Amino acid sequence: MDSQDELKNEKRWLLPLLLVVAILIWLSNWVAVIHFMPEDWPYRGQFGDMFGAANALFTALAFAGFIYAIYLQRQDLHLQRKELKLTRNEIQGQREQMQLQNRTLSLQQFENTFFQLMDLFNELVRNLEDRSEGLKGKACFNKWYSRFRWKYDDTVRKMGPSISDDTKLLEIAHNQFSSGFPLDISNYFKTLYHLLWFVDRSSIVDKEFYATLVRAQISDDEKYMIFYYCLTPNYRELKAYVEKFGLFQLLKKSKLVNQDHYNHYDATAYSE
Repeated sequence: MDSQDELKNEKRWLLPLLLVVAILIWLSNWVAVIHFMPEDWPYRGQFGDMFGAANALFTALAFAGFIYAIYLQRQDLHLQRKELKLTRNEIQGQREQMQLQNRTLSLQQFENTFFQLMDLFNELVRNLEDRSEGLKGKACFNKWYSRFRWKYDDTVRKMGPSISDDTKLLEIAHNQFSSGFPLDISNYFKTLYHLLWFVDRSSIVDKEFYATLVRAQISDDEKYMIFYYCLTPNYRELKAYVEKFGLFQLLKKSKLVNQDHYNHYDATAYSE
């Protein structure tokens, strides 16, 4: 039994005990007057008047007890408020700790999925192959970009006089490049899109940090292929993420098939 329970038990029997004591004192006084005092009632009255001071004393004591009870009640209320404040602070601390644990758990879940997607993306790049040139992995992109450059220059030479819209020329060059392509690399761009989409839609605070990790995986030759694929209708959503996360940082304008194409992207695509 703790101290609070003991205090409650003490309060339960203290008041009845005091009442019994008061009644016994009153009865003993009545018995003494009736049985031990002379039967002369005036004398008994004078004897009773002797206890007037005692009555006043008991009244004063009762009033003092009343004041003391108020003081004790005030102390109890003060302790209750203090305990309530401590309880609120403890609950607030538990809530903040739980929120921190939830954020940590959410970050761990995000990073597990993110790095799985990164591994999938890198594995996909490693498995790329251009059998006609005997190339594998990232080495393929340099050759493919050279082919696209040749297709664009050939398209401009043949159709430039009749088509003034450069966007249309880029689309024609891209279709010709893709039609003779020895390997379907659409999975490469789809995986890159979903990787950036996952970072953007997550609830993490530092999205730019994880976008930087993605950017670090992409070689310069890959950037030029991404640059022109994103200008086609099928990859406009990927283009939006390229601009949002600055995927073309350090991209050399001079290596584009046409330097005017640099303006097809917002400045955010090149910003650090």
